[in-house]
Amino acid sequence: MIKVLKITNYFLDFFVFFYDVLLFKIRKKNSRRSYNSFLRYFFLTGGISNDIINFFVSKPPKHISLKKGLLSKYDNQSITKYLEKLKFDGYIILENILTSSDVGQLIKEFEKKSGFYISDKNGVSDKQKLDINNPSEVKFFYKSQDIIDEKNFHKILFDPSFINFSQQYLKSYPIIDNVSSWWSFPTTEPDKNAAQLWHFDLDRPKWLKFFFFMTDCTIETGAHSFVRGSHKNNGIKWNLRKKGYTRILDEEVNNHYDKKDIIQMQAKKGSLLIEDTRGLHKGLRLIKDHRFLIQVQYSSSTFGTKIEKFNFPKTENNDYIDIKNQFKHTYSLFS
Repeated sequence: MIKVLKITNYFLDFFVFFYDVLLFKIRKKNSRRSYNSFLRYFFLTGGISNDIINFFVSKPPKHISLKKGLLSKYDNQSITKYLEKLKFDGYIILENILTSSDVGQLIKEFEKKSGFYISDKNGVSDKQKLDINNPSEVKFFYKSQDIIDEKNFHKILFDPSFINFSQQYLKSYPIIDNVSSWWSFPTTEPDKNAAQLWHFDLDRPKWLKFFFFMTDCTIETGAHSFVRGSHKNNGIKWNLRKKGYTRILDEEVNNHYDKKDIIQMQAKKGSLLIEDTRGLHKGLRLIKDHRFLIQVQYSSSTFGTKIEKFNFPKTENNDYIDIKNQFKHTYSLFS
């Protein structure tokens, strides 16, 4: 009887999942149950299921003729090489994407904003001002809308070259579905809430994250770590996938991957890390100073976990409004 119930439940799960996938382009949403099935299929197939699902839920790439944006300084040949490296390794670092002036203005404005402290020990705090010289927890983060409303961030948010790069990698018309920013501070032990234990992301079928470094990032100030190649199908070993969607210890990663493929990235402020975070990654715990990052995620669709919607920011820059109107799908979560 138990086996019959399990088989029946699997059948119902597949039916709900298949129904959600087929109707996604009409309903623009899926159920929590189908997201749980999505996770299970990834654990079983190592990512092949993501490719199949993505075929049904994503939009074809949009032709982009604009030669504007922070990546426009690279010619087509250089972009192609970066895309090939990203596809093979799972990450690339581009230096001097933001100027010192850009970084300085962003830091100045974000230091004034209220946000939330968070740690494994004490959870999430009430909204408050950042005390950069005496932080009370290992991480301080901002609400997405507070980031989006910051006018100095709009140079990043409304950049057509990022849209173009993302869709060349994803092979679909991307949508911005995650905007985040946080400060990290020294701690004696790695903190799960500060993403300092190995993990992989799995909110959507396909996505690409852009990490903008607002401070120098060194081994002592929280270098980003990534397992090269682990973003590929079956790149996360079965013995790790079968644990489910959870944090993974250093010893487990060290036992399953060659040392040469466990990369610790150091970057100067103003640099941009572009990464397929389906691969295993984490931030090293800080030993001194602090680290400040801004992140934007471009996804192939919103199929997956619960989605957040945003308010379109106030701006008098007609170029930004034109970009929003030209790439309506990319900004479709901005009302």
